[in-house]
Formats: sequence, structure tokens, C-alpha cells
Amino acid sequence: KISFELRNELGEKSILLALFSKYLKEYKIDHRIPPYFVVPKSLAYKIASNPHPFSGEIKNELVTLLASLGRGPLETEADRIFGDPKNPLLISIRAAPAQITPGQFLTVLNIGINDRTVEGLAIQFGDRDKALRLYAKLIEDFLLHLGEVPLMREELEEDLGNIERVGQESELERRIRGLKSIYRRIHNADFPQDVYEQMRNVM
Repeated sequence: KISFELRNELGEKSILLALFSKYLKEYKIDHRIPPYFVVPKSLAYKIASNPHPFSGEIKNELVTLLASLGRGPLETEADRIFGDPKNPLLISIRAAPAQITPGQFLTVLNIGINDRTVEGLAIQFGDRDKALRLYAKLIEDFLLHLGEVPLMREELEEDLGNIERVGQESELERRIRGLKSIYRRIHNADFPQDVYEQMRNVM
């Protein structure tokens, strides 16, 4: 039985996932649950409400946890590092409410892409457009789902339609430049290039 206090602090879904993972390991059942960690609600509130939360003990703990997520499954495989321009780790963040409510909370994917890491991903993928699409999707998620007054999809596409291509840039490069311009106009700040700032904004 899961106590109310524990469910309220960690979320029912994350607790059940941990129990399920433990069961699979105990019975040596092969599974594809990716590595993850849970940020307790009390700590998430501190991070979200503090303009500079990632310093000292909190930052050190997060670096350790993120390093465990990026550890390669094979000894010959290089570890992925959050914010590293050559071998970046991308993470997803999902809210885990006290009771499971399917579809109510957005999962934000590909946190950790910025102007530097997108180029490292492009080299790894051997496909620059694929990396740029992930970057565009991240900025879109920030505009459509985060902030005090998120944009509607129709508004976003209309604004993007007014931004012309410059020089030899590709359509995806034009879209990313346009998304950043819209973000700057709405938030009076550039889209965060600090990957920890991206994490804080999602929280």
C-alpha cells in the first residue's frame, strides 16, 4: 500500500514504475524501461521558484543523476553528458501527479538541445535535418505548452509564415530562427541555451 504522503511527494506513476522495474529485475525479465530518476515535489517547487537553483548541493546531485542516465550500455560506448556539445544527453520531463491521470500532463522531450548540442547530434545522426527537427520541436513545446499564456498552434504557424528565409538557410533553419524570434517577443528573453535553465523552465 502506498501512503498518501509518499504518493503526494513522488507521484503514483513513478512509484508504480519503480515497483514494476524492481519486479522485472528480481525475476530476470528482459525489459526496455529507460533509466530515469524522480525529482520529489518539494524539491521541484524549490527549483521552479528559484531563478538560480542549480548551484551547490542540488547541482552536484543532478550532475550525478544525469551522468547515470547517460552511461553507455557498452564499455566501448562513450557516455552521453547533459549539455556536452559533442556527445549530448537529451532528457524528457513528465509531471507525476499524486494519482495517475492519463493524458493530463505533457511530457516535454529532447531537453538539452541548444545551438551547440544540435550540431553534435547532427554528426551522430549523420542527418542534420533530423537534429534540427528535434530542436524545433523543443522550442515549439516551450511556446505551445509552457509559460503563463501559451500560444495556440494556429497563432504560431501564422507568425512563422511571416518570417522569410534569409540567404542560403534551409526551411528548418528558417523555422528555428522564427521560433526563437517568437519566443524572444513573448518572453522578452532568448530561448535558453543553458540546458539546466531549460530543465528549470519545464519544472
